[in-house]
Amino acid sequence: MAKDRLYVLLEAAPRGSVTVSTLAAHFHQRATRLLHANLLIVRSEPVEDPHGLRQARDDLDRAISHLRDAGARPGSYAARDLHAEIVQQRLLHAVRSDPMLRTGSGRSIIAHDSAHGTAYRATLLSYLRHFGDVRAAGAELTLHENTVRKRIRRAQELFGIALDNPTHRLLLELELGALAPGPTSGEPEVAEQ
Repeated sequence: MAKDRLYVLLEAAPRGSVTVSTLAAHFHQRATRLLHANLLIVRSEPVEDPHGLRQARDDLDRAISHLRDAGARPGSYAARDLHAEIVQQRLLHAVRSDPMLRTGSGRSIIAHDSAHGTAYRATLLSYLRHFGDVRAAGAELTLHENTVRKRIRRAQELFGIALDNPTHRLLLELELGALAPGPTSGEPEVAEQ
């Protein structure tokens, strides 16, 4: 047990035995009923060695963080089904940890928002996550589409960002997703280095 997480290791069962997913679902039902608690269970693939065990625990922690951030319902999940989200968590962690992976645009946008009470970070991040769909970004942010368009245009002018360049969009989304305020995955804010 570590903090609010309980890690359970199970020996690989022979063929024809109860599957881990069945066991996890059964455990979830029983624990919910007996403990009167809603549990979030994430199971990994079988591992072969200590290095694989460390990797599996890292994957599980990232999957749990993602599920909590996303407001997932209590239940049993497989880490393999969350592989894309786990990779994204690793990318965000790498950007947070290594200043050489940042363009500087994210810091400029966040500093401007902080100094002027604007919301360019949230607007750009929503716009990028919705692949440039202003209607979807507006719905997420509870803003009118024209407000989103105006903020995007103004952000491009202020920060010199090129949203027509796929590489720039990708790097900006990673940087804005990784840096404070409000980093995803429950990881701490990154200190300026």
